[in-house]
Amino acid sequence: MAEAHTGTSRLGSEATRRRPRHRVGRAEQAGPVQVPAAAVEYPDNDGMPMESLRHYFAGVYAVTVLIRYFGSAMHFGANNGVYYKEGDPRSVVVPDVYAVTGKPQTLEDTYLVWEQGLPPDFVLELASKSTFVRDKVVKRDIYAGMGVQDYFMFDPTGKYLDEPLQGARLSKNKPPKGIEPARLADGGMSLHSEVLNLELRAWRGDTHPILRFFDPATERYLASAKEANAEAERRREDAERQREEAESRREEAERQQQEADQTIAALRSRLAALEAKQGN
Repeated sequence: MAEAHTGTSRLGSEATRRRPRHRVGRAEQAGPVQVPAAAVEYPDNDGMPMESLRHYFAGVYAVTVLIRYFGSAMHFGANNGVYYKEGDPRSVVVPDVYAVTGKPQTLEDTYLVWEQGLPPDFVLELASKSTFVRDKVVKRDIYAGMGVQDYFMFDPTGKYLDEPLQGARLSKNKPPKGIEPARLADGGMSLHSEVLNLELRAWRGDTHPILRFFDPATERYLASAKEANAEAERRREDAERQREEAESRREEAERQQQEADQTIAALRSRLAALEAKQGN
């Protein structure tokens, strides 16, 4: 949802703020002053809030289910600055959700491509009034130049995109190729991410569009935090029920064993009595 910046912006304002004018000496006339790389500041976000709670919850759902599904095998970030030109804090994008394959999960406040060695290769943007036009072309082309391969846009409000979910495969040297959606029997749409090997599915919904991630290998949806907690509670209750049933079976086995021991003892007693009687 947050905009890409190619000119002066809030993200670059501290590093590009005009300094007081002063007399230029001979040493300065010899050439431009080189700013040490360590002196450049890279803010972690652009200070732009989410447009609505629907945007917020869609972003939280996406990044949390992906982190839960992939664990530490892949790096995911959300709504933080991704800088792609060293020394230039204006060369930045702020994806709503992004993934970097080949890099384990870490917790950077900013993502500096030249330090990490890998650019994002999956990006999901949440369309908003202030950004969706720029997201469609300008930001998409910046992502292509960075090396992003899968680019998706989801409209949590249903106001800005013709379809609630759109996707494209990007390449540095080729035009973007739109991902043709598969239509679901229940009226939804499904777009495949080659990077994640998952399907992004969306429905218009009764009040607003809904986004879900689907694993075609298991034919199951990736659970939200609420669903995961409910599933964990169900499994806990099942485990407790199984433990109680096992305990009940053990107690029943012990009872039957006691009855058998008592029966055997009684038979032995009767047999001993008969033997004693016959001996007399």
